[in-house]
Amino acid sequence: MTPVSAVRPYLTLLVARCRQETQYRAAALFGMATQLFWGLVRIAIFTAFLKAGANRSSMSLPQTVTYLWLVQGMIRAMPWSVDAEIRNLVREGTVVYELLRPIDLYFSWYMRAFARHAIPTIMRAIPLFVAAVLLFHMQMPPTVSAGALFVTGVVLALLLAAAISTLINISLLFTISGDGIQRILPAIANFASGLLIPLSFLPSALRRVLRILPFCSLIDTPARFYLGQIGTPEAASMFAQTLIWILALSWFGRFLILRASKRMVVQGG
Repeated sequence: MTPVSAVRPYLTLLVARCRQETQYRAAALFGMATQLFWGLVRIAIFTAFLKAGANRSSMSLPQTVTYLWLVQGMIRAMPWSVDAEIRNLVREGTVVYELLRPIDLYFSWYMRAFARHAIPTIMRAIPLFVAAVLLFHMQMPPTVSAGALFVTGVVLALLLAAAISTLINISLLFTISGDGIQRILPAIANFASGLLIPLSFLPSALRRVLRILPFCSLIDTPARFYLGQIGTPEAASMFAQTLIWILALSWFGRFLILRASKRMVVQGG
């Protein structure tokens, strides 16, 4: 089997899932309107906070506003929940058909997760950023290289989000419901990624710890690329850190699938 023929089934699955996700254009439009509203609310809160003289971060008010808009645009990249279709497969026992297919189960679920994060993010983020730049004081990247680093960081963030989401889906093979991880993970990811509070506002010791974890690469790192806070020399190490997390989580996910397939019992069989 040639490398091209080995990859083709997964690319076909990715394209099919992307096409399916693009059908929800109305949902993306209303979702963008919701994110615009909450973006304005959060900006009002942080503006009052900064004007009260409580700013000890490295970001100015314009940078904070831009950071918050970046958060709103990238919010669909966050790995919060299980895939409803995969959950139904596990609960009904039809996941056994997935195991019988002549493709790697991990990579097929990974492609599903990537499309599930990438397409809604693109459909919402681009119009939201345009509106925020034109109407709501969002800054453009200070340099072309900052913009290029941001785009690269977003691509890696989506790859990482897919790896985390695939792990969440794999957990269904052990827990069936997946309710526990859906309650625990969002609280951790929202805080550690910079979604709730920009990491620059946190104490330096805590910030150093959080920037070692994978979650910061979902939002905080791409946002700092956009703001020009991370230059090209430092970007290489940041990209390497994200890639290491993607590979480590992917390896762990494949390990869990192999283990689950050996101990799985479907309908008492």
